[in-house]
Amino acid sequence: MHFNSKKLVGLLCLFMACFLMACSHESKDFKKAESLADKGDYAESLKYYEAAIKNDDERSDYYVGYGIALTHLGRYKEAIEPLTKAANPADNSVTRSYTKESYLGLSIVYYYLHDYMSSISFATEALKIKEFPTLNYKLRLMLGASYAMTGDMENAYKTYNAAIKDSPKEAVAYYELGLLYKRNADALNPNLSVNENVTADGSYESNFTEAEKNFSECLKNDGNYYDAYFSLYELYNNNGDTEKAETLLDELYNKQGNSGELLCVKGRVCYTRGDLEESGKLYKTAAENGYGDAYYHLGNLYMEQLDYESAAGAFTNALETADGINKGKIYFALSNCNVKLRDYDKALEYIEAGLNNADSSVYENLLINRVIILEKLGRYGEALASANEFMGEFPESEKMKKEVQFINSRITGQKLNKKLARQKKKEQAAASENTDGTTDGTTTDGTTTDGTTTDGTTTDGTTTDGTTADGTQTTDTGTAGTQATTDEVSEEEWEEENTIGTEENTETTEENTVGTEETVE
Repeated sequence: MHFNSKKLVGLLCLFMACFLMACSHESKDFKKAESLADKGDYAESLKYYEAAIKNDDERSDYYVGYGIALTHLGRYKEAIEPLTKAANPADNSVTRSYTKESYLGLSIVYYYLHDYMSSISFATEALKIKEFPTLNYKLRLMLGASYAMTGDMENAYKTYNAAIKDSPKEAVAYYELGLLYKRNADALNPNLSVNENVTADGSYESNFTEAEKNFSECLKNDGNYYDAYFSLYELYNNNGDTEKAETLLDELYNKQGNSGELLCVKGRVCYTRGDLEESGKLYKTAAENGYGDAYYHLGNLYMEQLDYESAAGAFTNALETADGINKGKIYFALSNCNVKLRDYDKALEYIEAGLNNADSSVYENLLINRVIILEKLGRYGEALASANEFMGEFPESEKMKKEVQFINSRITGQKLNKKLARQKKKEQAAASENTDGTTDGTTTDGTTTDGTTTDGTTTDGTTTDGTTADGTQTTDTGTAGTQATTDEVSEEEWEEENTIGTEENTETTEENTVGTEETVE
């Protein structure tokens, strides 16, 4: 379960607008910084924020603006210091308002750093401050999202409902609450496989009804909340209500307008219906109209068509135009694309970059793929460390527990093979030195000086062509006699099990699974 990243970007923009209304004596540098930030040019805005702070380092609004700009660029750790400085220790109405704003910023930052307990702590403290009540809705959104990520679903439900009570005409809380119920409905749906790590409360019917109600309320409040359309479509389609599902897609496709975002949405409708040709045309037009996210969807379409070179180009274009907050999913897609291109080192580079930018919607899958790719590279020690890191954050994952067992078997096999290799080397050295009683290079005990017997087998029982005396083939890696080697798993089988790069899978991350080589075998 994850908080909607696109809507969080909007939340941050609204958050920054608060400072423009609250401050009346900003410096020219600060006004320039805010103007650039409003246009989405956060990188350029930084030098003006820095100049403003240099001239007046007592202004909390300067620090908050600077911290939020860093957050948009995905520089979360750097954002902590200015946001912390914005919390004013003086106790009056104005300073308490600034402190509340800075705590919201810190809650957002720690959410993206996957430190959900710190995110909860800052949001909770901010809600205790009575000043600036219009921030309460945004704070409860962050609090609900963090509770959901810690698995505290009871508090997540309560918090989203409190947000709805605060602002019943806003759409985001309805959508997030709908996702919680949809997740349970999907887990209980007899037509779908049960998702790992999902505690499904109540009956399928009640969760379906609540999900439907909340998505509908979201769309009632914001008819352009496109993700709610697609989530409601999935809910109906999974339930077998194909007529209702198709009606939603018709409604989306028939919306009037030619903005890049709407064209991209129509492309998604065509993609969902299997019309890849029309989908591609719409994505390209949307990208030409300046909607950078269309490149991401175009990349997924190319992945579907097995055109990985074109997919890599599209994802790279998406990366160049994306806000820092949204880069994680693009790095994830690029890593999967490079797996298909057999460039595992490059895939690993993208995973590492993604882990520094990812929100919770892709963070778990990046960690999973890192483990799998390290295995493919034969770097089992690093793979084990990465798997243990994953288990530290997701301790209930049964699939990763099996993955750890599998990696340990590979490490054990490597150690055993090294031991056997050393033993064989010693035997060969001893045989080559033993010249007593040899005739034409053959010892009196029937072995040659290179360590092979006269019948062609080595002293350890294997033939010179690498087979044992009984005709079985030896292996270079893996647990001796029990596990097949990594290389014996076909590339196609491994990728089918372990990569996630299609439009369908990257947008429904809770359905992704860890595919071990052990499972493939």
